[in-house]
Amino acid sequence: MKFSLERSRELAASDKITTRSHVAVLFDEKYPFRVGLADKNFMIQILVHNRLGNTGMTYDAFLTEDYQQSVNYQAVLLPFPKEYNTDEIITIKEFLKEREIPVVQLTVDDYDITASELRERLLGAGVHCYCATGDVVYHGNGYLAIHAATEGKKTIHLPSVSKISPLNENGEAEISDCIEIEMKQYETLMFRTE
Repeated sequence: MKFSLERSRELAASDKITTRSHVAVLFDEKYPFRVGLADKNFMIQILVHNRLGNTGMTYDAFLTEDYQQSVNYQAVLLPFPKEYNTDEIITIKEFLKEREIPVVQLTVDDYDITASELRERLLGAGVHCYCATGDVVYHGNGYLAIHAATEGKKTIHLPSVSKISPLNENGEAEISDCIEIEMKQYETLMFRTE
């Protein structure tokens, strides 16, 4: 754990942070105030953010004003209903359409979307799924981490063949595009990927 914290501090202080995330999520910080706090869709951004972690897909979050950062992602998720169209949202959609970046957007009926339903929509947009067992996955800066939502066998599919070295426990590095491991509920494992 000490190594992980030291490496995290080192990366945070550098300008060499790279991501392997495949989804850019654009949050509109003004959305709750535009629709009203009593509207059932007020919670949609929070719920989507919580569910997204359990899709087994990696993502980076941005504010809508930073939408141009989304050009290197497989898809963009707009976590508010399609019916919500401000001038800024229309500009974002046009920007993404011109660059042929798939957009996944919800409807007013999606305020209670599950992680599995969200995963299916993102798969339909061509997003890579690391693990389909409801676990949280992070992959970036040469590291891969999985946090087990449930106990059991986990199969992690990397987007390409990599040298994978376990960091939490003794084990030998292997070259593969897949990791199969048994995990306890709420356990977190980390790997170095090269």
